Amino acid sequence: MNNASLELGGTNWAEKDASLLGYTVSDDSGRFFPQEFTFSRGSNLAATRIGKTGLIEKGRENLLLQSNQFDTTWGTTRSSVTGGQSGYDGSNDAWKLIGTTPADGVKDHYLRQSFSATGVLTVSGYFKAAEKNTIRILFNNSDPTPRADFDLANGSVHNKSNVIAASIVSVGNGWYRCSVTGILTVSALIQIYATESLNATSWVGDDTSGVYIQAAQLEQGLAASPYIETTTTTAQAGVLENTPRLNYTTGVANPYLLLEPSRSNILIQSEYYNVGYVKNQVTITDNAITSPEGLQNASKLIPNNGTGGNRSVGKAFTGLSGIHTFSTFAKAGEYGYVSLRLRNTPSAFVMFDLNDGLIHNINSNAQYVTGSAKIEDYGNGWYRCSASFEPSGSGSAGDLYPSLSVGITGDESGQWNGDGVSGIYIYGSQFEAGSYPTSYIPTYSVSATRATETIVYNELQSKGIISSTQGTILFDVKEFFGTAVQWNIQHQLNLDYALRVQFRADGAIWFQKTPAAQTTIRSITGLTPSRYKIAMSWNGTNLITSFNGTSYIDTIDASIASQLNRIQRPNVNSVSVPTNQILVFPTQLTESELNTLTTI
Repeated sequence: MNNASLELGGTNWAEKDASLLGYTVSDDSGRFFPQEFTFSRGSNLAATRIGKTGLIEKGRENLLLQSNQFDTTWGTTRSSVTGGQSGYDGSNDAWKLIGTTPADGVKDHYLRQSFSATGVLTVSGYFKAAEKNTIRILFNNSDPTPRADFDLANGSVHNKSNVIAASIVSVGNGWYRCSVTGILTVSALIQIYATESLNATSWVGDDTSGVYIQAAQLEQGLAASPYIETTTTTAQAGVLENTPRLNYTTGVANPYLLLEPSRSNILIQSEYYNVGYVKNQVTITDNAITSPEGLQNASKLIPNNGTGGNRSVGKAFTGLSGIHTFSTFAKAGEYGYVSLRLRNTPSAFVMFDLNDGLIHNINSNAQYVTGSAKIEDYGNGWYRCSASFEPSGSGSAGDLYPSLSVGITGDESGQWNGDGVSGIYIYGSQFEAGSYPTSYIPTYSVSATRATETIVYNELQSKGIISSTQGTILFDVKEFFGTAVQWNIQHQLNLDYALRVQFRADGAIWFQKTPAAQTTIRSITGLTPSRYKIAMSWNGTNLITSFNGTSYIDTIDASIASQLNRIQRPNVNSVSVPTNQILVFPTQLTESELNTLTTI
């Protein structure tokens, strides 16, 4: 069989002759990705993926400027900074924050930087005691003012005020990473103090005494993530707008390419449940446990002490139309069940077992979309639970009230007793228009939209990947959901010259060809969303198509083959097509070779 000359995903090219490509590795999976592949996904950080370690990975941004250059964008108040200090990371990139001698007696000594951001925010930095061993971090100019004091001698947090969370973590050699998380309605000013003691920020500076500081960060979210260095602009890391999302599944070595339609998470707080939700006989403990993204930013949902029913946290929506899907990540605590519930009239719920990953029971009505309940294992005891609902079935047209409830036995439908301590863990809730859940979209006080993803590879012929007379392309698709979607291999600009594989919402796959008029050459129907391996192989006379090990032969216009030069997944289709692999071969393969390639 001919060697493939282009690959996206699938087999590791390190095991093959990578010199065929001449491209560089652009993903940490170790796969070779042609640099000419162009990905597009809007202009924000709303997308996530499951990374190689099995954890959810987000797009992240350090909103501070000059994050480790404290003598530039940063302002100093009765203080000075001296660089070249030994840092937490073994470098000499740390600084000393020094209290200067004031002209008017006892004063406070701090660094400051203003920023433009609101919502749930976490500021962090690395600190070490020098002559002083306490610091204060606060968001100023906000109302209220989140702040906390940190003891660098023993690694403890004190005097927390108006914070969601405050944390101090030892990183060795006397260094700590300290962080403060708050919710802000207006942009503010970060201030970092070298203090005399935990209860006294004001002291007489002497131009010598202070603390060590390194690597400051401000980001959206409930916890500090790995540090991102910035200079004169903010900096981003993780899942960015123009990078492919290689999604790993639990227990599977190779990832698939995640291509999804535009979706919006209309819950304005996807991880912080103490603002923007109605709590019914429950309390929420923030940052109670490590979440599926590997940070301590998951919450505990605790039913109140005493007897009650419908122990839940939720939010009402009005004026909705079309099917909506509610999802959340959940993990068993002292209790082992979570219910996705609609507190509408009539009520509906689906109960999920967080001990064995099963759907326990369904109390359905006209709102619940039959067969939509789903539970997915995310490892470490975490499951993503989801169900779809139709607002036209509500007693109040267009209204849905998605909420999360705790279960003890999985059969709760009325009153039961809580103890005010026991509960379950929750993280990453999502409510989106559509009949199935898409990948997690984090929100931090406003709804967020992940744009439709496109992928294009140009100049197949000019790069010698295929010729003007023949070639082969394979699409290995994990599954598909939604309305019709297609993969094209086509002319660079003129869509009159194209071969298409189109996946249909009715469970059919169409093989199509042009020019002039779109012609369906094969139609395979009666399929259910599952894995498909599809190949199209052509020369100037015939087109061989192969689907899951079965091949078909049709004629093809020579003018089509001469014009094919581009692979494209268009952005016009509202569908999710997780793709395991795309392969392109320079020649037409035989039926036998194609059937071998497409056999699952």
